[in-house]
Amino acid sequence: STAFPGWNSVSFQNSWSDAGFPSPLCSYYKDAFSVVRLQGGAIRGSNSSGTIFTLPSGYRPASVMIFPVYGEVSSVATLSIVTIDTSGNVSMLPAGNTVGLNSITFQTN
Repeated sequence: STAFPGWNSVSFQNSWSDAGFPSPLCSYYKDAFSVVRLQGGAIRGSNSSGTIFTLPSGYRPASVMIFPVYGEVSSVATLSIVTIDTSGNVSMLPAGNTVGLNSITFQTN
């Protein structure tokens, strides 16, 4: 897996890491219209609802954003929620160990 040109790699927190193939590396991008896009998948050895990574200033939403995504809880596929708060913290609910980020897109100010 490789990050696409122009995309920024994330700095994982709380023992999260890239899920690997077939997902691209976890990364983020902001286009000329201030739309932020996330891609990739993240994995952790055990379930966690802690912060996966934090988006830098300029890539954060103006209000808390909630996205339905593919996830795994104890390695069992489930509908999960990714939240991104105004401090840029990206986290998963319910507490899980794998999450897909490819469908996440939002507008910044």
